[in-house]
Amino acid sequence: MKKMNLRMEKCASIGTDGCAVMLSDIGAVNEIRKEAKNAVMTPCFSHKLTNSISKSVKVRLIENVASAIREVDKFFKNSFLKRVTVLSKILGEKIVQLCETRWVERHDAVLQFVAKLPLIIEALSKIKDENPNFNYFGSLGNDWLH
Repeated sequence: MKKMNLRMEKCASIGTDGCAVMLSDIGAVNEIRKEAKNAVMTPCFSHKLTNSISKSVKVRLIENVASAIREVDKFFKNSFLKRVTVLSKILGEKIVQLCETRWVERHDAVLQFVAKLPLIIEALSKIKDENPNFNYFGSLGNDWLH
């Protein structure tokens, strides 16, 4: 902060996620407070929102949706080039990964997945049709593809 010529006496607030590393006696917040005497501690509201959303995953329906998104993402990412190519041709873009720590990205991933679900199913069906003996999909694939 000194290298950026920030005037610490003008610092009004210090936002943090409340983790012990930040708040300990040798943590960053303590070091900042030595010079920013007027700074008030405030929680990071984005972090609190992320924690709330993470806790909502304990709701069975939300947990199932998140699991399905992760499975589809894993299926295409951990695949032979052919699977990725099929998805790219049909979808026209990559699937946005379901981010565990950033709620905005997580929200974007869910919105994209829902909007592109018919195309994702089309790509999965094409892969299944081209490989009738291949059973990666398990019960998820059986539910979606039949």
